[in-house]
Amino acid sequence: NKEKSWVLKMENVTYEQYIQLLTRVTELENLLVTGQNATSTVDLVAALDSGWLLICSFIIFFMQTGFSMVESGGVSSQFFVEKILLKNVLDCTVSAVFYYISGFAVAFGDGEGVNSFIGVSHFFLIGVDTSTTLSYSYFFFHWTFCSTTTTIVSGAIAERTRLRAYLLYSVMMSGFIYPVLSHWVWSEHGWLTSFTNDPLLGNGFIDFAGSGVVHVTGGISGFVGAKIVGKRRGRYDKRLEKIGIFKPQDVNAMALGTLILWFTWYGFNCGSTTKLSDNQFSVAGRVAVCTTLAGAISGATTLMITRYLDKEWNLPNTLNGLLGGLVGVTAPCAFIEPWAALIIGLLSGALYYVSSKLLVRIRVDDPLEVTCVHGVCGAWGTIAVGIFAKTEYIEDVLGFETDHGGVIYGGIQQLAVQCLGLVVILAWAGLWTTIIFYFLKQIKWLRVSKEHDQAALQKKMNDYEREQQLFHISKNQNIGDGPMEVQINDETSSSTTVSESDNIPVNGNNGIPMNNVTSTSSSYGISDDTTSGVAIFSDTTSSSFSSS
Repeated sequence: NKEKSWVLKMENVTYEQYIQLLTRVTELENLLVTGQNATSTVDLVAALDSGWLLICSFIIFFMQTGFSMVESGGVSSQFFVEKILLKNVLDCTVSAVFYYISGFAVAFGDGEGVNSFIGVSHFFLIGVDTSTTLSYSYFFFHWTFCSTTTTIVSGAIAERTRLRAYLLYSVMMSGFIYPVLSHWVWSEHGWLTSFTNDPLLGNGFIDFAGSGVVHVTGGISGFVGAKIVGKRRGRYDKRLEKIGIFKPQDVNAMALGTLILWFTWYGFNCGSTTKLSDNQFSVAGRVAVCTTLAGAISGATTLMITRYLDKEWNLPNTLNGLLGGLVGVTAPCAFIEPWAALIIGLLSGALYYVSSKLLVRIRVDDPLEVTCVHGVCGAWGTIAVGIFAKTEYIEDVLGFETDHGGVIYGGIQQLAVQCLGLVVILAWAGLWTTIIFYFLKQIKWLRVSKEHDQAALQKKMNDYEREQQLFHISKNQNIGDGPMEVQINDETSSSTTVSESDNIPVNGNNGIPMNNVTSTSSSYGISDDTTSGVAIFSDTTSSSFSSS
């Protein structure tokens, strides 16, 4: 009553008008509160999605640790460990700088003049902070993919490639070769992409996390590089192979590195959802399950095949088989049922084993078997999308309706576009890698010197001989004898000349003496007898150590 009395005293305002005004103010207050809540919800979702992308990117970057351990353990001597680790560190530094300068712009530039072949904007990340579709988080995520692609190749050309050559290759891969493929497949403007209103053959080329774009690119580049740079000195010589000169020097590091890679693969595959909203958290869970099953069954398959055919339990083969399964499931993991992941992993393990034997048969020296693990298994994973991809999951992940999936769900369109995309990736990466490595070979920047090759083989022979000496000492010492002082003197008064009949042919004309490799003296000295075509190796170092 007091309020009504107060209103009636106001000029030109009726009580009914006051009530109407009060009602409108109340409605506006409610709308304002609702709007603030909606804005807060949108911000929260965006923050969660960005946080998910960054966390997965950090995990992917940790892959470099796994690669470093696998590659440093997989080389044939500690002589190469420092060099392989330096190359892996440089992969990160070089790829970061050149992906910032040009790589990201080539891959995802969306400004004026953009086309289906190449991006033309956001060089040096200019304008990324104001873009409606790109962000710094997105750049960081795709840089980790770029650095992974670059580092894959180092294992294939290990032990005989100059650092300057590898640096030039890394610049080209991170600044141009990989980004162009990334633009074709993952940019909304690419001609192969699924992220457009009119995808090729209905769905476009589907590569969820990079079996093709990342692993096939690295695998074919590694194969081409290994072929052009040539084999390591003494590789494929039967007597050297028999005593294990070229076997991995540290399987402990390889095993730990592989487990690290397995863990980081979840960031690689699950993170490729790029967000958790819009039901992508459910997709990420399915991806994790399929990734686990494919890697597990592939490693077990390789182990059993090796045991049955080679009559041995082989750890390095098992580790590579496991990685092959992870590579194979990387493209289809979001679009398949778990049972399909088992089939993909099983065939990945078998394909790895067969291709590794074929690689030896054609005499391409790939120390880390990059061609088999990443190239062959990546190609299989790319094709597997066209066989096992489920129509419902394609719609769920890509966000559009489709009338076909893989072959087992009807239609061959997807298999056709997957095969086309695979051929394109092989041709693009293989062509540019051939040009780069052949050019480096012509200007004599590619391979280390002959003296370096000889010194490396010398080190392997000395390591082998000392292992044999330690083995015989341990075998002949009785328990309870107490400490035993052992003096090993490798010094000889002069280099020993070895006849051609005592040497193993290496690279056609050179040879390595193999007499008395388990004796307490050696005569391996580096020199070249151009008349007889025999390389004489002599070790003039001396050492002494105690053994208990």
